[in-house]
Amino acid sequence: MNVPAMLDEHDKQLANMHQFLRELAFHNEDFLAENEDRQDEAAKAIMAKLNEVMSALDSIRDTAFVRPSTYIEELIRRHDERPVQESPGV
Repeated sequence: MNVPAMLDEHDKQLANMHQFLRELAFHNEDFLAENEDRQDEAAKAIMAKLNEVMSALDSIRDTAFVRPSTYIEELIRRHDERPVQESPGV
């Protein structure tokens, strides 16, 4: 029953990635603000890609949120209580 702990760790890692990308985006914005003469298409493309990746991470975190399921908990409990455990068929 380590699934909740694994999901929690997964969410924390996604949050860390999102935070890193946010900081990278802020540094990129600061760099562009300080060096307005260097604002070219490549810098703007980097910013657009960072925003796209951050949106994707947000979507992953939203869809990875697991709602409790008594059915799955019951399946796991019945499997764990068997004298001989076998992997369930797929």
